[in-house]
Amino acid sequence: MAEKDIAEKMLADYNDVFADIVNVLLFQGRREILPENLKDTANHSQYKADGKLHEQERDISKLYVNGNMIISLIGLENQSKAERLMPVRVIGYDGAAYRAQLLDKGTKRVYPVLTIFSTSVRNDGIIVIN
Repeated sequence: MAEKDIAEKMLADYNDVFADIVNVLLFQGRREILPENLKDTANHSQYKADGKLHEQERDISKLYVNGNMIISLIGLENQSKAERLMPVRVIGYDGAAYRAQLLDKGTKRVYPVLTIFSTSVRNDGIIVIN
């Protein structure tokens, strides 16, 4: 992983930065997601395919909570180089998060999982963000 990607992940992992990113992208900058309502959660999940165990890792994920109640899981994925199959990988990350909820015997309510992904690609000096 490039140093730039690592630095971006480290910065976005701070709750105040994460909240700002989500608020700008989803709520036109309104402070709907507060840093104190974000909790770290596992970025790794496993799955079995072709008879082998595989691991996948999200860039960053946080639980959005209100008191003891989980409202949602929010994931951020950033790419410095566009990958055609990234949306399919994101579906895998989200599916694994739902599967973990279903396997948790203590789960009383399934909460939504949301992943925001962006691609910053230079094309003739223009940065494109999807």
